[in-house]
Amino acid sequence: GRPKPEVEAEAADEEEDAEATSRKNKKQREASEKVEDDVAAKKGRPKPEVKAEADVAWSNGGADSGDVGTIFEDEDLLVINKPAGMICHPSPGYWDHGTVVHALEGRLPKQMLEHRESYTGEADSFIPRAVVHRLDKGTTGVLLLAKSPAAEAHLTEQFKGRSMEKRYVALLLGHPGGDARAASVRVNAAIGRDPKRPGKMVVAADGKVAKSVVHVHAYDPSANVSLVSVELHTGRQHQIRVHCAHLGAAVANDDDYAGSADVAAFRKAFKKLPSKRPLLHCWSMKLAHPVRRDEELTVKAPLPPDMRRVIEQLWPDLPGKPEKWPQAKEWRVRLRGLPYSVEAQQVIDFLAPKLAVTQEMVRIPKKNKKLRTVKTGDVRPGEAEVFVLATAKAMEAVRELSGTELGGRWVEVSVEPAEAE
Repeated sequence: GRPKPEVEAEAADEEEDAEATSRKNKKQREASEKVEDDVAAKKGRPKPEVKAEADVAWSNGGADSGDVGTIFEDEDLLVINKPAGMICHPSPGYWDHGTVVHALEGRLPKQMLEHRESYTGEADSFIPRAVVHRLDKGTTGVLLLAKSPAAEAHLTEQFKGRSMEKRYVALLLGHPGGDARAASVRVNAAIGRDPKRPGKMVVAADGKVAKSVVHVHAYDPSANVSLVSVELHTGRQHQIRVHCAHLGAAVANDDDYAGSADVAAFRKAFKKLPSKRPLLHCWSMKLAHPVRRDEELTVKAPLPPDMRRVIEQLWPDLPGKPEKWPQAKEWRVRLRGLPYSVEAQQVIDFLAPKLAVTQEMVRIPKKNKKLRTVKTGDVRPGEAEVFVLATAKAMEAVRELSGTELGGRWVEVSVEPAEAE
């Protein structure tokens, strides 16, 4: 009879969610066969369309509002624009309000509101079958919900198989590319539970594999704020927030992973920012339709007002849509005139003032010895190649290194798009 404790619900691993539901997939596939038989009967109906970003609404009613923006909906799939402050499913403190499930009352079939009936590590939560992945309470943007058993099964397969393309937008406190201001940073750092802070995560050698790619689109040195988009190649709990903090550029306004002094300074500079609202937004997801699997869907949620306000203040000339922001692409950097005995670390150190690279990006001649013949694709003695993701502006800075010294020799540096050959 005692009231349940107020505990903030957090999003767990997408892949753990997928693994937990995989035991049910056989029955779900049987159900999907029936659904796919019904598809033929539905072919005569008008095809639902994905709403353009500009046409997707934002809820004005807060976490308890049922007025969530719809991005796409048909008989099998519902895609919404989740507002900040709303968790995905009932859990302690949110049994009768403040969740996506409550906001969508009457829009999800009864059978998809049944308990998942599989272990997710959260015995105190009620996770309906419709909820196939989750966003943190403070995160906004694209959220997929299954409206049929077939959709539940096939969406689970896509999350588990990592076949979806997920792109987030974030504002960061600092530059994730370090002193070299790298335009793109690949992060391969395992994530596990933080033993010192219950409910929080941390980069840990014994954690689960976690891979992200952070693309820097703009940086304001006076405010020390970066605008980035992040590709997720795994779905760990708090992955973007942990990886960005690990790079020394935590998500802005993040009370859990950014320094308290930095968060306070950011709120003072940009005003009217609530607590527990990291400026992180699930902008775009590309997936196969969970029933009409030959149909590809790209669903996007417009930038939320709080993030848009900061972006407009720092970069007033930047386009409003992320797809129009400056993009990094793959480049080949060629170095000529090097000592024949050059090592990869020397190349890394030479480029460091302008570009951050790793051993895996550097190609040098085999055994660093003069070759009698050079085969196609080989790196010639006295040369090196580096393949890197970066913006055109970053490559202009690398060109400035041409004519500088390495190992007592003047080095020629050239840059070209990697697809040039």
